[in-house]
This record gives sequence, C-alpha cells and structure tokens, in this order.
Amino acid sequence: RLDEEEGGEEERDGEERRRGGADSTLTKNPSPSSFGLAALSRLRALSGLSLMVFLFILFFLLILRSPQHAAQQGTLKVRGATTASSNSAADIADATVELLQELMKANKLKNEDVEELFFSVTPDLTASFAASAARRRLNMTSTVLWGGLEANVDGAPARCIRVLVHARSRMKQENVVFKYLRGAAALRSTGGATGPEDQGRGRGDAGTSALDAVRRRGTMLVGTTGDYPPFSQRCPPYDRSSCLGSEWGGSDVEMARLLAMDLGVQIEFVKTSWGQLILDMVNRSVFDIAVGGITDTLLRRRDVFFSESYAVTGKTTLWECSGRCGGRGPFETISSLNQPGVRVAVNAGGTNEAFVRKNVAGSSIVVVGQGEQPQALLSCKADVVVTDAIEADMMAMKHPELCAGNKTFTREGKAIMLPRGDSSLKEYVDFWLRENAGRMEASFHKWMNLTVSG
Repeated sequence: RLDEEEGGEEERDGEERRRGGADSTLTKNPSPSSFGLAALSRLRALSGLSLMVFLFILFFLLILRSPQHAAQQGTLKVRGATTASSNSAADIADATVELLQELMKANKLKNEDVEELFFSVTPDLTASFAASAARRRLNMTSTVLWGGLEANVDGAPARCIRVLVHARSRMKQENVVFKYLRGAAALRSTGGATGPEDQGRGRGDAGTSALDAVRRRGTMLVGTTGDYPPFSQRCPPYDRSSCLGSEWGGSDVEMARLLAMDLGVQIEFVKTSWGQLILDMVNRSVFDIAVGGITDTLLRRRDVFFSESYAVTGKTTLWECSGRCGGRGPFETISSLNQPGVRVAVNAGGTNEAFVRKNVAGSSIVVVGQGEQPQALLSCKADVVVTDAIEADMMAMKHPELCAGNKTFTREGKAIMLPRGDSSLKEYVDFWLRENAGRMEASFHKWMNLTVSG
C-alpha cells in the first residue's frame, strides 16, 4: 500500500507540475484579446495628451489673432513728393522711381502690396508721364495708376512730382513715413511721421547728397545773379569783353568753374535775383549751389547752408565827394545817414536793403537796381549809397568823383550758398575752399582789376 500511495503521490505531483507549466505558458503568451485591451488603454492615454496639446495651440493662436496682439490689415495711405532735375523723360523717370523706392522701403511695402498710385505733376513737366516710370521700371503692372496736373501756383516748387500711395498693410496709419525729396523738401508735412532719416535733406535727397546727384547727372547747376562784379557778371552777346569772351564772368563764377572741373562734371549757370535767391534754392530746386558775392547771414541760415567764408567784408557808405551835387558828405556814421532829407540809395532785395530799412529808417530810401548805385550818386538822385566795402572800394576806384567810407558798420562773410541739411556737400566744398585759397585770392584780384579798368 505504501508503494501504491507513494506512486499515487508521484502521479499527483506530476499532474500539478503539468498544470503549473500550462499556467506559466499562459502568462508568457497572452491571448489576442488581452493584447487588444492593453493597446486600447495606451491609445486612450495618448489621445488625451494630444487633445490637450491641440487645445493649447488653438488657444495660443486665438490670442495672437486678437486686436491686442495683431493689427488688422487695412489700406495704408502714404504720400510724398520730389522734383525732377529737368523736363526730360529720363529725369522724370529717375525722380519718380527714386521717390517710390524710398516710400516703399521706409514703410516696408512690396510691389504686390500697392493697390493704387495717384500722381500729380506741375505744368512744367511735359516730357513724360510719372506713372509710366512706375509701370515700366518698377514692374507695377497690376497696380492702378492715375495721373493729374497741379495748379500753376506762384512760388510752388518747379518740376514737382507728387504721389499718393494706397497699399495693403498691417502698419498703423499714424506710423506711416512720408518722403519729401530734393526740391520738394520744403513741402514736408507734419501730418505723419517723417523718421530721422527724412530730416534735413537737401537737393540730392533720398538719403544722398546733392554731391552724389551732381556726379550722377554729370552737370552742376549754379545759381548766380550776374549783376555783382567782381564776383559775378553776365555779359551781353554783343560785348563779352568784361567776361573774357564768355557769357558769365567774375571771381565767383571762375571759382564755380574750378569746383566743377575738380568734380569732373560740366557746369551750367542759372540766372536768379537777390529777391528770388532763397526761394529758388529752397522751394524751386533750380540749382545745386549759388555763388556771386552772397553774404552769409543769420536770417538766410534759417533756410539754407553756407560754406566757410572765402572773403570778409561789411556794410559801408559811398558818396559823391567832388562837390558837383552840393557836397553833403562825408557819411561815416549811422547817425549821419539816419536824418530826414538824406537820400540813401540801396539795391533792391538783398542784405543791403534789409540793413538800411532796419537801421536808417529815418532817411529817405531810394531803391535802385544792382549796378546803378554810382549813377544815382553822379546824377545827384541820391546823397549816399549803402553797400558792402568790397563793392564800395571798387566803385570808388572806377569813379574818382566818389568816396568810400573808411569803416564798416557790420562784419560779414561771403560764402557759397548750399542746400540746407546737406552736410556731405558742405564738408566737400569747405575742404575744397581751404585747398584752393591761393587760386581764389588770385582770381579775386584779377577780376577786381578787370572790373575797375573796364
């Protein structure tokens, strides 16, 4: 029985081991249904995480699109103006393209952003349409282009091109940058931002100096009155001996020719007057610089720049001293001038007239043309002339009947007039004057002697 019992126990032990092996096999190799349940559990956990990430991103994008974080795209209105160097198709196109490029750069606009361009030009621009330059050279083929004619207003900038740009942008209107280039700088509006790069531009403008514009053009335009020897004189075609055979002569005219020669450009003189000098320089952009015995004054510096002075003078007197007109002189003091009945002659429109009207208003003021002062004295139409010392000495040397004062009432410098804000041009001209001081002095004495002997 013991053997039977032991054998039975062995059988039971073997059966239990077989059952244990089967259970172990089930644990190591789960059924397909068990695997699916585990995968589904993991997928649910992953889907919950993805949903949270998606909702977070959506919430963030909604915040960015809110008015507090992003401006809505709208129509931006940008305006600007410039002037063409001449009434030629090339110069009109150059000025138009330059203006549009500056406006688009300053306001971060692309061609596809621009919806409409409204151009207007002054009546003196007839060689080409400004809009044509935008279409041909800037490839604005899908932009609506308009053109119109400005009213012919006295004192308005000559050869002026204006533009109004309508463009799609997220920029706020109050942040728009306007551009007024070249001779249109005086039109600069305060209605919008101009930006620091838009301040104080001269005739070269658009971030460049008139020095660059002159070299690019190949011609320097020089304004001068032509009525103030020995500095500037315009000779008629029938007698150009006083100008050494040229239309224009004088020490300042020669100085301008030398300056243009050293720049490697041609020169063109433009006739102006003392009354129009500032207007032509600032508003009309008729010339790049102006010469001709121009006095550097504080009043003029409000609108233009001046080079360093190349000659120093001052206001003085000139009177008839031969006795042919009664011999009322000498006139050496302000008090001797500022008397009732004293006829003070002065040329119109310049600093001489301004000085007389301010300081000797008690006298009888006689306005004459520039160069007519000696004749006013010799014909006894005036008792005394107020002018600068250089001119007074020259007239006294030329007419022995006239006497020049021995002292000056003011101290003034003669200088080259330049566009306001054009520091690059001023630095170049100042350096050139210092380098050519000897030539300048020799030229002045040459033309002084020619004027007196003539």
